[in-house]
Amino acid sequence: MDAVIAERHNSRVTTWHRLARVAGIVLGGAGLLVAFWNQLAFPSADGLLGGLSWLVVGVAPVYGVSVWVVCRRPEHPQARRLLLMGSSLAVNVALEGLIREAADRYGTGGWLWLPNLAYQYSGVLSTIAGILLIASYPDGVVERTWQR
Repeated sequence: MDAVIAERHNSRVTTWHRLARVAGIVLGGAGLLVAFWNQLAFPSADGLLGGLSWLVVGVAPVYGVSVWVVCRRPEHPQARRLLLMGSSLAVNVALEGLIREAADRYGTGGWLWLPNLAYQYSGVLSTIAGILLIASYPDGVVERTWQR
């Protein structure tokens, strides 16, 4: 059944899909590595365990499952949405830590608006992808106009 639905909505995986998949995996992986490094190098006020708990329990499993699903079923729209959510969430967490450390070290000044804008947009993108993932469950199609 899933193969029929995926075939109906996505006839094939194009080059753009492959590039987006690789970019999502690379950006999300880099964001996750930077977030782990930042938490280990500069523990937050909650301590090392408090800072790592959200990464270990929330962000890393979502990203890991999204990479696994998109590698298994690259043609399915839900797999791509899950990868978008996981990657943007990993980038969001990495930017949060980097901005926090830079603001503590250099103070808030004219430089803060651009990284903060990237941080805010990555959070919004992750939220939108998550909502669309749930709204179009299970086959990836928004069926009714009121759901859009």
